[in-house]
Amino acid sequence: MSDIVFLRGVSENRDFEALGRYVDASERIDRLLSARHNLGSAIAQIVRPLSLPADKTSIPSIDVDALAEQVSNLTVIESELRAAIDDANQYAEAAGKKAVRRL
Repeated sequence: MSDIVFLRGVSENRDFEALGRYVDASERIDRLLSARHNLGSAIAQIVRPLSLPADKTSIPSIDVDALAEQVSNLTVIESELRAAIDDANQYAEAAGKKAVRRL
């Protein structure tokens, strides 16, 4: 799982068009991080039975179709998050804002 870190920008001059685009990208990042967190929680719930003790008489099951759907949703969100990070970083310096780095 990746975390997002903001790095200090170096520019004191602000291009207000760039600032608007940076803010838009930052807001998208916030929404996508929230959605990714919620999906992570949903996936954890689906796979929770796998952490239960199992033997031949008691085998926990999971809904693999639901898991596949959530993983598919996560793939879309990760792609959109990468694009939003790229957008923010494209305008960060001109906007006098911090760049975003994925860990």
